[in-house]
Amino acid sequence: MRNSLLPRFLAMTALWLGLTIAPGANPCAQEISIGGFVGEPSGVNLRYTSDDAAFMFTAGWSTRRDEGPDLSASILPFGFKPKLSQNISAVFDLGVGARVTFLEHTEFSIILPAGLSLGFPHPSFRHQLFFNVGPSFALSPETTTSLYAFAGYRYRL
Repeated sequence: MRNSLLPRFLAMTALWLGLTIAPGANPCAQEISIGGFVGEPSGVNLRYTSDDAAFMFTAGWSTRRDEGPDLSASILPFGFKPKLSQNISAVFDLGVGARVTFLEHTEFSIILPAGLSLGFPHPSFRHQLFFNVGPSFALSPETTTSLYAFAGYRYRL
């Protein structure tokens, strides 16, 4: 039964991604940024942002219980951009994703990331600070719930 959940989850995630990405995105508003973060887990981060959604990929090292590699991919279709000031831009994101942690046993999880990115709109200043937190629902090898949180720095390419 557990082995049949992963293909279904991957198929539903692929379908959801396909339905979420609108074909009319403005190519001028697309952005790629890369950076590093510390927390649970700690590692590197790649983010692709368009008008319609953001996609975040992380590769890190989990420090909970047993240490091990940690990979995740998330889509963040729900973004809110409050106007803080003329010099600082903020984006609050909510989304869903998948996480694989290679501990003693490989752990597959669904994650619900909530994040805040602080940027500086000036074109020559490409630095961002970001914070992410959210629950992680492990599906296998056993069903558990945990919280992950990390903070980091990204550079817009």
